[in-house]
Amino acid sequence: MFSAATILSLLVALTAVAVWISRQYPIEREDWQRTLISGLSRTVLLLVFAATLYAMKWRAPSRPVPLVTALLLCLFADLVTHTPWQNPTVPSSTLAPDLQAFQEMSPRPQLGVSRAAMSIPAMQTFQGLGQSNMVEAYLGRRLGLAYNLNLLERIPKADSFFPLFLPGAQAVRFRLFRGPTDLRSGVADAMAISHVTTPGKLFEFSFRSNFFPMISAGQQPRFMVENEILDGLTDPNFDARKMVLLPEKAKASFANISASRAEVKLESASAHKMVFVVRAAAPAAVVVSQTFYHPWRASVDGASAMLWRANHAFQALAVPAGEHRVELRYRDRAFLIGAIISGTLGLCVLGAACSSRVCREQFFPGKVATVKGTT
Repeated sequence: MFSAATILSLLVALTAVAVWISRQYPIEREDWQRTLISGLSRTVLLLVFAATLYAMKWRAPSRPVPLVTALLLCLFADLVTHTPWQNPTVPSSTLAPDLQAFQEMSPRPQLGVSRAAMSIPAMQTFQGLGQSNMVEAYLGRRLGLAYNLNLLERIPKADSFFPLFLPGAQAVRFRLFRGPTDLRSGVADAMAISHVTTPGKLFEFSFRSNFFPMISAGQQPRFMVENEILDGLTDPNFDARKMVLLPEKAKASFANISASRAEVKLESASAHKMVFVVRAAAPAAVVVSQTFYHPWRASVDGASAMLWRANHAFQALAVPAGEHRVELRYRDRAFLIGAIISGTLGLCVLGAACSSRVCREQFFPGKVATVKGTT
């Protein structure tokens, strides 16, 4: 058996050999001085760790808390210093919302009103962009509304990064452009696109002065087979201002509805709720450029209303003539039930663990000893 001193001496010798090799035969971008510093710091931490273990084993202190703390500090120091920091950081000011460039954007996309869209060249550039300077790279992506950085500016965007991509919305987004910068006006209107990256630019957005709002009413319903609606949306004759594409099974809900004059006034919009008022001279179709998903619920003047998939990926409902208050609310009952079940099971497991004998002896030693003496 080797003694502890022999093992430590061997490790020190191996560190010295590693430093010598690093200096004599360096690989690309290797700095032998950094290797030396790293080797010496590892040796010191190892000696402190070994000494602490020796003290804990042979000294057998009655209060080992300081020694245990020393061990944990050695492990922590080794963890944070054994390699360069893997996750680069930027100053908090880099994440401050409302960059000056977007404060000067007028008008600017707003939730419930319109969206911005990045051009294909801009998306490709940001995806392959290097980052020799993290601050400049991050600010550049913010100015281009890349990834989910639009959230810092509170600007709705047609594309972002999500943990879950709904197929319908993705299919429509992929058909927003005919070519790198050739926008399909019909699809752009259906998606309520008001700003798009200026051709040849990365940090500049052009305003579509004739953009169509996110909530509209009065379109002529046009019923199609569901798997043909996407093709109809990209048809050059499609006009989101005049028609809405609906599945054939929605005919009963929109039977007495045709193109009509209608106005929409938005009252409030958030991630889980939208409220607006519709004024229509005749029964009308209301189209909302918001992704269709089954937990969304609609009500008209407080009464439940049927919400249909429209324009392949969005929402539509029918309202009678007159003035009506419409509310769209996201209610995912399955998620709530799952959360309740998970919480209940967690409490049961915690209760079972705390009622065990080991737990009682750990936290209530006096009471357990009393019970033992009684029995």
